[in-house]
Amino acid sequence: DVYKRQQQTCPFRKWYMTGGRMKLIEGEPGQRYEVSDTTLPIETERRLEALGLTYGTRITVMNKKKHGAMVIKIRGTRFAVGKNIAEHVAVQGVVSHE
Repeated sequence: DVYKRQQQTCPFRKWYMTGGRMKLIEGEPGQRYEVSDTTLPIETERRLEALGLTYGTRITVMNKKKHGAMVIKIRGTRFAVGKNIAEHVAVQGVVSHE
């Protein structure tokens, strides 16, 4: 059935099935997300806050490497984040109006 195949291959299927929340590591290049939570050590959270990654911040995934490192864009600046950080940042999808 074509409809079932589309559901299985849809990049937002997991996002939709989890109520809109997922880990940043699960994000796809070119997609926009909004930060909904972080579960990192306090020192790392403070550093990310200083760089602009706070609750509600819009993030664009620019690139994703095989081993989990990602290049993300936050408020016009590109940052590389490792797998450990990307696994502990919860995001939700954002519909782009651009």
